[in-house]
Amino acid sequence: GDFNAVPGVTNEQGLIGTAPNLVAPEKRPLSSMTPTIVAQNGRPLLAAGSPGGKTIINTTMQVILNVIDHGFNIAEAIEAGRIH
Repeated sequence: GDFNAVPGVTNEQGLIGTAPNLVAPEKRPLSSMTPTIVAQNGRPLLAAGSPGGKTIINTTMQVILNVIDHGFNIAEAIEAGRIH
């Protein structure tokens, strides 16, 4: 899995780390997973994430902005067009 601390050793989730996914300075993750929880006044407001390879980060951000800045409900935010 991504960013396992030690190659060949199973982490808490049962994933075995590999050299390409080792945490190190100036490395990039092999995944763009961005599970996100947005809080307001210390309470959860929205949980978001996305499939989609290299568009995951943009998609997640745009859905969140559609809800927060544009007042869309979650269905409208997901269905809205996106820029990548």
